[in-house]
Amino acid sequence: MESCKIKVVDENKEYFGSYQKKDKLSVVIQDYFEADLFEEKETAQYKELLITTSDNLYYYSPFFIREKINFTASASQELSTSCYFAGKCSINRAEFGSNIKITAITFHHPVISECFRGSCLSTLRKDDHIIFTLQTKNIQRQEVEIKDKNIEKIELGTGYECQYQVHKSVNIQTENFVKLVFSHSISIEELPSYIFEFNAFCNAYVPLGLKVSGVFVHTDNGLDLEYFNTKLIDYETGNNKFYYPVNLDILDFLQLIYKKIDYKSIENKNEYILLDFKKLPSLEDEFLFYFRYLNFHIGKILKAENTGKDVSLYDIMKNFVDNYGYVFQKKGIVVEENLVNEINSLRNHYVHEGYYLPDNKFAVKGKRKQWLYDKEMDYYWLWKLVDALKLGSFIMFYKDVLNVNINEEELSYCLK
Repeated sequence: MESCKIKVVDENKEYFGSYQKKDKLSVVIQDYFEADLFEEKETAQYKELLITTSDNLYYYSPFFIREKINFTASASQELSTSCYFAGKCSINRAEFGSNIKITAITFHHPVISECFRGSCLSTLRKDDHIIFTLQTKNIQRQEVEIKDKNIEKIELGTGYECQYQVHKSVNIQTENFVKLVFSHSISIEELPSYIFEFNAFCNAYVPLGLKVSGVFVHTDNGLDLEYFNTKLIDYETGNNKFYYPVNLDILDFLQLIYKKIDYKSIENKNEYILLDFKKLPSLEDEFLFYFRYLNFHIGKILKAENTGKDVSLYDIMKNFVDNYGYVFQKKGIVVEENLVNEINSLRNHYVHEGYYLPDNKFAVKGKRKQWLYDKEMDYYWLWKLVDALKLGSFIMFYKDVLNVNINEEELSYCLK
């Protein structure tokens, strides 16, 4: 634990203590009883603290949660937070507080690092060697105007740091980043929604379910602060094999999707629910998830074509199988006349009866609910079926919702 000063922002009091930064920022405050710190039992769970450390860093969080109290002779209490801002000591402490106004956000994301074509470092692989090219001059930032949904513009930039030791080693560290510049400043309460939206848009470009690896905020009074949030940021993003299904440059795609979708505040999120990249616990859950998405999206199209009249689940799934039969064939599922009945019947059983299948069978019924036969569940078939529904859902999302051209083979690799 490192020594630090703790300032209770809303009470304007300072105390000495120690801190430790791992996944969360934990603070141990000594002499709890003598200092009478957080005496109010009702509000002691959440406090706005500013920490000045011995290595000249500031940490600020609008809330800390009290973890435990030590009632021994060396009385103390421990607080922790998983969401905070960090900055250098040159910052005026009086400028920290919950009223911070953010004018821009800089994001670092694995997708940006991989897809940015104007990077200062490029590699060319030959049969027997690799050529690294480091561009050290005339590195221009790219930008596009948005002027919508409080986004003034998007900047795409690159930078590097090179350390060279003669006859020993060369260490090159590069960064590629996206910067959102706002039309009007936002509060720290609004910040998570912009991060969540950016994660979703990056994963719409390369659907891998990745999170940003770094976030820096820029304030109206000139502060540059690093933002930590363990729920929104993955600091240890592993290496991934990247495929690019969207036939657009990353900056053009971000411009398109930011103008088209207000993901953080849309009224009906079902239309864009694929961007959530939820980790579903079972094949049955996945089956229902993608079935519901297709039901919503195709149902919306067919209802418009049918002058506002509702359409049946059978007609919705038949439309999908008729138009995307090749997706099932690609996944090894034979497209025959009862496939629609089997999919609908399985959906009805899971929704109305649960996931348990008596004798490992479910009743297959026709369009008019008449019994046709009992089908024994083959979980390898279910696994292939889920893959087909998932791929078909994403194809429809890109083509019909976003209206962008994609490479379906690349998309298939992304979704494996």
